[in-house]
Amino acid sequence: APRPEPQAAQEDQTSCTTGDYQDEPRIPKTNGKSFWKKTGTKVTALVLCCALVGGLCGFGGASLARKTGKTAIQETGRTASAVSVKSVDGQTLMTPAEVYASTVNSVVSINCSAVSTNIFGQKVESASSGSGFVITQDGYIVTNAHVVGDAGQAIVVNKATKGLLTATVLRTTQSGGRDFAVLQVRGAPPITPLKLAADIKRTERVSAWGFPGAVTADDPKFAAMLQGSATAAPEVVYTDGAVSVILQRTPPLIVHTATVSQGNSGGPLVNDKGDVVGINTFIKLDDESYRQSSLAIVSASLADYLRSVGIPFSQAAPASQAPAAQPAMGGKP
Repeated sequence: APRPEPQAAQEDQTSCTTGDYQDEPRIPKTNGKSFWKKTGTKVTALVLCCALVGGLCGFGGASLARKTGKTAIQETGRTASAVSVKSVDGQTLMTPAEVYASTVNSVVSINCSAVSTNIFGQKVESASSGSGFVITQDGYIVTNAHVVGDAGQAIVVNKATKGLLTATVLRTTQSGGRDFAVLQVRGAPPITPLKLAADIKRTERVSAWGFPGAVTADDPKFAAMLQGSATAAPEVVYTDGAVSVILQRTPPLIVHTATVSQGNSGGPLVNDKGDVVGINTFIKLDDESYRQSSLAIVSASLADYLRSVGIPFSQAAPASQAPAAQPAMGGKP
């Protein structure tokens, strides 16, 4: 019997199979244009129109500039305002700019070297640097004892000193939890001293001042000073934060959030009234959380030490008293 002829493939067939091979599906044809083709054509036309208009505007502006030969610059009426420093009285709140203006000239970089004998009887020279601040107009400076070590002299500098100055180390103490050193520069230019605050409160806004190595390492002026330049003055670094807690130890320690690092030791911790509430002394790092704690010894402990050794200083009045700075008791050693 004759075999039946195979039926013709239908037009809507989407796939065919021959043995183990299967062709890719064929997408049915449509008579109309797709949405994306329609939208794409419109967007392309819009972009071309914008480009054409922009080019014409640019050409017109360039032609105008060539004709006039001048370029008009529109300036606003805003002018820079000078910072008016308020009187630091321990009472008046100051803006960060005012605190900066009243503090920056009183913070100095302290650099010293000392020669010691090691366990093998060899002479070893060591160098150290840190921060300090002026407490009297006649050249008394305070810092940490661990900054100066066994050195008898130190080099102090900032922009207000107008050059490198030699300071004599007068007193040091690292007993009873204290870490203080007193230096004096004879014949120093008059620099407004910082006042020591009588108290400190938790959550109070504070700022740390000094010359941290993490920043001075990239300061070309600091590098020039180390190479012997007599006029190079490194930039003082300012960071701000708040008092997290006051540890009631002997002496009390201020834990704050203003960032400090090596080189900040001996620098002041200043409140938003422009007074010193503590002296930055060390930091602690949590190995698990990588969190840093910045610690400062309260200025009340520093004031007690200065009184005990007869070093003059100025202390701001407590909040309950009149806003007049009270000269502390004490005389020159």
